[in-house]
Amino acid sequence: MKVLLSPLTRLLIFLNLFFLMIWISQDMNRAEWWVRMISPWYSRLLGPLISLIPFSITELMWGTFFLWILILIGKMIRHLKQKSIIHVAQHGIMMLQTVSLLGATYMATTGIAYQRAPVAIPGWKTPVSSSDFTAIVTYFQEDFNHVSSQLRFDEKGSIINPYDLKTIENHIVASFDAYSTDYFHDYSPRIKPMLLSFLYTEFHITGMHFGLSTEALFNANIPAALLPFTMAHELAHAKGVMREQDANLVAMYMCLSSEDPY
Repeated sequence: MKVLLSPLTRLLIFLNLFFLMIWISQDMNRAEWWVRMISPWYSRLLGPLISLIPFSITELMWGTFFLWILILIGKMIRHLKQKSIIHVAQHGIMMLQTVSLLGATYMATTGIAYQRAPVAIPGWKTPVSSSDFTAIVTYFQEDFNHVSSQLRFDEKGSIINPYDLKTIENHIVASFDAYSTDYFHDYSPRIKPMLLSFLYTEFHITGMHFGLSTEALFNANIPAALLPFTMAHELAHAKGVMREQDANLVAMYMCLSSEDPY
């Protein structure tokens, strides 16, 4: 005989899972263990399936979630007008189930990683003199001009992308693979353009990562000059680097360490 859990029991289970994830995230050692040993399996198992789909699943997931919540709220309002308190409570519990399960899954795949140890990217640790600082700025200015001379620009002065998106992605993944560390997840998802790039452009959003879908997404409308850094930034998120400053640092390192001028 099939035994079904009551809605309230399921809600309590989901809430307990959510608070368990919160508890794990409160300690850096626990968070680091979880991100290295547990959450990568989610990406390894689901990532290859999601990567087979050529468009963004993340936006469809969010759209479905908000539509489901709106439907539940609409039903609650209708039953409230009918003074059917039992049905209002049932739909309220269903909505809390959805939110708590999503929250627990988000924490397990993404949220805990915000509390892990800092990313291990080499950097200059000691102070520099003003003369050294001037020399550093001059070096990068000359290097920037040298790199720029190897690229093509359109009539508006914008860089012309020399590659297709798959080639850029391969370059970035190769940079991650060449950097020997177990800090990053070993699985690299496909980096996809957003379906609603025109909308994200209005909010100045260049990219996004969503742990539940394992996807790394970029705004298809950003200038070609921003593509490598943006794609590397979102891939860093997908590989377990969640804090924005850490993802920026990783993306800078991966791009600067590349031999390719673009």
